[in-house]
Amino acid sequence: NDPALRRLFGDVNADGTIDGATDFALFGSGFGTTPGVGVSPFDFNDDGTIDGTTDFANFGSRFGISL
Repeated sequence: NDPALRRLFGDVNADGTIDGATDFALFGSGFGTTPGVGVSPFDFNDDGTIDGTTDFANFGSRFGISL
C-alpha cells in the first residue's frame, strides 16, 4: 500500500486538478451515453450510464478541486 497514492474522481488526465480544459470537456463528450459497467472513469456509481443524477453531481461537486 502506498499512502501517497491518490485518485480524484473526474480527474481523467491525472494532473491532480479537476478542470474544464480537459476533464470537463471529456465528461461532456461522454454525458448521456451508456458505455457499460466498468468502462467509463466518469460513471461514479458504475451503473453503465453517464448521467446527471449521480455522475454529473459527483463530478460537479469536485470541479475545481486539486490534490
